[in-house]
Amino acid sequence: MFNGPFKHDKRMIPARLSAGLTLFAAISFGQLDDLKNILQALLAGNIKGAMSYSFILVILLAILVFNGLAAFLQWRRQEFILTDDTFEMKDTKLIKRLMRIRLADISNVQIKEPLGCRALGIAQVCINTNTRATASRTDMTVYLAKDRALALKDALKGGALAKQTGEDRDLAPEGDRPAWGKHYSTRELARHWLLSLSWFSLFVLALGLIWAGLAAFIVLVLGGSLAWLPINEIGKLAPLAILPLLTAFIFPFIRQTALTWIRWWDFRVAYDGDRLLLEHGLLTRKSFTMPIDRIHAVTIEQNFIGRLLGYGSVTVVNVGLEDENEGLSSQLLLAAPLGEIFNQLETLLPGTTWAPSLVQQPKRSMVPLTFSSLVVLVLLTGCLLYFIPGVWKLMALPPVLFFPLYALAASRTPGVQWQGDQIVLVEGTFDRRWHFLHECHIEQLAISEKWLPRLLGLSQITCTILSPSILTASYLSGYYPLTFWSPFLKKWVRWKDRQLKAEKASPN
Repeated sequence: MFNGPFKHDKRMIPARLSAGLTLFAAISFGQLDDLKNILQALLAGNIKGAMSYSFILVILLAILVFNGLAAFLQWRRQEFILTDDTFEMKDTKLIKRLMRIRLADISNVQIKEPLGCRALGIAQVCINTNTRATASRTDMTVYLAKDRALALKDALKGGALAKQTGEDRDLAPEGDRPAWGKHYSTRELARHWLLSLSWFSLFVLALGLIWAGLAAFIVLVLGGSLAWLPINEIGKLAPLAILPLLTAFIFPFIRQTALTWIRWWDFRVAYDGDRLLLEHGLLTRKSFTMPIDRIHAVTIEQNFIGRLLGYGSVTVVNVGLEDENEGLSSQLLLAAPLGEIFNQLETLLPGTTWAPSLVQQPKRSMVPLTFSSLVVLVLLTGCLLYFIPGVWKLMALPPVLFFPLYALAASRTPGVQWQGDQIVLVEGTFDRRWHFLHECHIEQLAISEKWLPRLLGLSQITCTILSPSILTASYLSGYYPLTFWSPFLKKWVRWKDRQLKAEKASPN
């Protein structure tokens, strides 16, 4: 199918224009007369006359024409060649260019289907490598019909695995691939959306509701007066107060909701020997593989609601998996009970213990964990007691009641453990994260002692991993006495020494 040079599918041109055409149609729907006059003026060569009707429509039309011309030139001038060792892209027109990727350097081949591509029956083949200083962007993108895109993905991944292992490897045909090990329903996706909300937004929302209830109780039951409030000034400043409220709380809530449902819709994951298969997305459908040997860290995340309900979700750090600056971490499992999470991890990533027994932090660790919150609490309570009169001082009660809840969550933060060939770090107060880091990916362990913890005889350990693309990620554990960290440091140093001796003794 790919014995000779081949080009993008010509349907890429309308596919690339689909988003711009939709926006242009939506804006010009109420300005049809202006659009007609603009087109007539442009056809007559009267650019100034066209600009006089609707500047926005002219700019959008110019952008559409430019994007259409760019897509047409890309289709005309780019061609691709797949050999036994490399995948090449040639620019054959205008500026000539040759880009060659070794199959052994391919870290992931991802299939993307934006809404426009899905409507036209084509897909994007996005090729990522692990040879650059950053692995945050796609190296090469090819637009092909859906069946040809899947065939190219299999050919590239099959060749890459063969070159990496030195063996001939034939991927299973599309129909023979394993069934999805986990397919999330709409109800489970709604649970993941709930767990994606931050504890701070929920805390502010709960505090606002309690304050509103208290205000109603003071006015209706206790007969409190609102005369001390500058009602006239508040009425004038209300529009100015609404804007930051919308910006700080409502817009992020809407954005988080939309991103969760659009990105993780119809999420599927399956285990296939030395790799994982994942698929998700509503508007842009993504399908890609995750090589298990390139997973550098596994993290189980729990926000405050998840801790109360016993739920968590799983992300991984995997070089070359994401592109277009989407971040280093990728979702592996959506929100589910911890027992189910551990069972799924044993199925998807066998050979590792996923339910460790952790050493709890000492009780005095609550002091540095809650110190900053206690300072904020004291200042907020003091301001409320000073500025509001009489029975309205009851408004200072909710922050005082919320602090024990925060302290309880902080004290329940579990600790750290070294099990087998990996270290488990668990951190967080309201939001908790379980980090499973393999010792071969740990670049540095360092002890951190801040002022207040040092007075209490406590310290933290910072763990840094280094990926092949020179991307680093650091993880910080809870508070423990310095003597607690000595076995961890000694074990890791001994392992590092053995690794260095093995590398020196290797003939290669």
